[in-house]
Amino acid sequence: INAEYGGSSARHAPCMTIGKRSGAPGAHALLLRVLPVVSALVIVIFLLIPREPSPPGIPQLLNDKQMERWHSDGFLVIRAREWLNASELVSMSKWMQEVQDWPEKKYHWMKYFETSSVDNSTILNRVENFIPYHDGLNSVFNGSKVLDLMAQLMGGPATLYKDKINMKLPGAGGFEPHQDIAAGWGAYGDGQMNFVTLSVSMDHAHAKNGALECVAGKHKEGRLGSDWEPLPDHVVGAMEWEMVETFPGDIILFDAFVPHRSAANADVNSRRNFYLTYNLAADGDYREQYFIDKRKGFPPEIERETGKVYKYKV
Repeated sequence: INAEYGGSSARHAPCMTIGKRSGAPGAHALLLRVLPVVSALVIVIFLLIPREPSPPGIPQLLNDKQMERWHSDGFLVIRAREWLNASELVSMSKWMQEVQDWPEKKYHWMKYFETSSVDNSTILNRVENFIPYHDGLNSVFNGSKVLDLMAQLMGGPATLYKDKINMKLPGAGGFEPHQDIAAGWGAYGDGQMNFVTLSVSMDHAHAKNGALECVAGKHKEGRLGSDWEPLPDHVVGAMEWEMVETFPGDIILFDAFVPHRSAANADVNSRRNFYLTYNLAADGDYREQYFIDKRKGFPPEIERETGKVYKYKV
């Protein structure tokens, strides 16, 4: 086989000449005849493969397998390397600590506390409504990377509904089995809205420090309990719970009907998570009203009336 360059008309493309019998087409000629046919067949096969059409204008950040998992289970894990670079992860960890260290301030961010099971000291339980007061975190959770992800999951542009950080410090308590929709979320919009929560781990979450546990597929059954109540024991006992181990920067996405819970933190290390919840922008923007209502029903300690009893529900 001799590779040769032809004259001026073939200056940029090598051709191959093979010793051939008189009248028999050369390999190069055959290749030129066959390639268009093969290419046409590939295109036809590709066009005939059934696929779910993507909503126009929405970037497709998740692959088909991830979307199938999302629809079947109601929750999805995305590892840090799939959406963050090293610098972004360092920044988010730094910003988490900044919010954690903020002092209490009336009618701004909302800090809640609990009693440690280790030494009965008062420890930070969570912080809510931090997005308006932190430019860096606002740029992440209201930025195109996260909003495009939410748009793909929800089928259209999304808007932020609520924001909080669960600190889960050593000695912190757990959260009873529940669906987020039971926390009064049905009071907004037409009462039929769904929500998607993005949980970002800032610490290694595992069994000992109370990693999140979810139940796959139950989101398809709608409400499984009453508003403002944990899920009934007989419902919880019949479920197959999956502990979701995560590492710094990993994401867990879950919709408002996914049953989930977490155990107390019996470890010496924290299990801190950002929780950002979104709804379809077409359904309306309820973030401001949500926090007005939250402050009325369960305000942070610094805003509470003396002598009045406040009870956390779900």
